[in-house]
Amino acid sequence: MTRKILLLLALSTLVLAGEVKIIFIGEPGADVYVNMAFVGQIGSNGRLSLNFQLGNMFYVSTDGNWYIQVGEPQVVKVGDNTVVFLNLVKASRVRVLSNVYPISIFVDGEYYGKLRSPSETIKVPSGYREVTFKAEGYRELSEKFPLEWEKVESIPVELKRLPKVLKIYLSSDEFSPNGDWYKDVLEVHIYSTFESTATLTISGNRGTILRKELLVREGDNIVKWYGNGAEDGIYEVSVTAEGITSSAKVKIDRSNYTYRKEISIAMLLMLLAATIAAVYFSSR
Repeated sequence: MTRKILLLLALSTLVLAGEVKIIFIGEPGADVYVNMAFVGQIGSNGRLSLNFQLGNMFYVSTDGNWYIQVGEPQVVKVGDNTVVFLNLVKASRVRVLSNVYPISIFVDGEYYGKLRSPSETIKVPSGYREVTFKAEGYRELSEKFPLEWEKVESIPVELKRLPKVLKIYLSSDEFSPNGDWYKDVLEVHIYSTFESTATLTISGNRGTILRKELLVREGDNIVKWYGNGAEDGIYEVSVTAEGITSSAKVKIDRSNYTYRKEISIAMLLMLLAATIAAVYFSSR
């Protein structure tokens, strides 16, 4: 699929105060569009000259199967003319034959997109380039390849899995589920580099008070515990998946009641009363 690149001229737009000639500088054969309408093709001399009427605002884009924009376009005023350097370079297309999808493609450190199957291709600058392949849960791979202009390069890639990591983090090492709206809930963060069914266990001096099966996905997973059925004391929160266990301790202490709930409700009632009074007196 042909990719269109929006080139924003002079901080998003180019506002013309009179009839002005604009000279587009780019790779020969690249199509140029103004306000989504085709206006011409970069000539063999690398230029396309156009005249525009005053008082208009124009959006310029380029299109071409075998060209790609690198960096931002440069707009330079030369006498009565405006010169736009499109920064187009010759491109090739890359197909990745990988053991894992989706896979992200970086060329010379720049991100160019994500491939979801071996049938897809992605447009990248041609030349001798360093291509980096990345996928969640896998070690990234970088290698240099000669990417030929106007050709589709099929690159076989085999990424190696990262060591499985399962870690538990708590939002606080102490909470107080006493209904005062302050630290009433504990957030259990489970970070995992793999997707699996896990077991969450919470235990105290009187044994296990909660055991729950849950699906852990790659990345950060959050489970909330409201302290139901738990007395004040120290508890161990642990998670186990595929033979890996991570745990952390938390203290429940309900003795410090802050009255935050009552204060918040009182303030809301005062605000509501003031609003009703304002409406009442304004209507008289």
